[in-house]
Amino acid sequence: VDFRLDGVSISGCSAISLVSGTAQCVTSFSAPGIFAITGIYSGDANNLSSTATLPTGQLITAFNYTVTAGYLHTCALTSAGSGKCWGYNALGQLGDGTVTRRATPIDVAGLTSGVVAMSAGGYHTCAITVAGTAKCWGYNNAGQLGDSSTTQRQSPVDVIGALPGLATISAGEGHTCAISSGAAKCWGKNNAGQLGDSSITQRLGPVDVSGL
Repeated sequence: VDFRLDGVSISGCSAISLVSGTAQCVTSFSAPGIFAITGIYSGDANNLSSTATLPTGQLITAFNYTVTAGYLHTCALTSAGSGKCWGYNALGQLGDGTVTRRATPIDVAGLTSGVVAMSAGGYHTCAITVAGTAKCWGYNNAGQLGDSSTTQRQSPVDVIGALPGLATISAGEGHTCAISSGAAKCWGKNNAGQLGDSSITQRLGPVDVSGL
């Protein structure tokens, strides 16, 4: 079943249930509190290529706040699906388009809705959107933002490359990893082999973790 919200496909279904005219996508997102996405389903119950449309604004049920802490900053995913961050911001890790330190939560630019997971790293932060895309911001000295550069970003940028079925994302001190269609991918600093690609070469975009 193709789950859609305002015409945008929602990825990350780890299991699908079709019951009583509704289709339920049980997500594999890592954020605690995300249990299921339910949409109206009017097709053949055996036809998984059908489309289940979600009413506008009705995204997920049983959604709770989640919090992730970096080295000197903290971020939260709200019940409305928005990203907020606070704390140290000299490297843009709060994602609000500035380098101003914040003592209270502030919206992440462009992510006031449609966020399904967040992870704060050393001096950078990453998120997964309802459209199944990965976005990162902040310090980027080793390519940990995955945007094919080492340019510091004060607001979210897209991680390069196709990441279908994006399920989880985890930001480390200078590198980031994600699960895409069941495969582990990492990018950024690799001086100790932390990317798992059988090398110690820094990567500016996602590479496959060997042996997984």
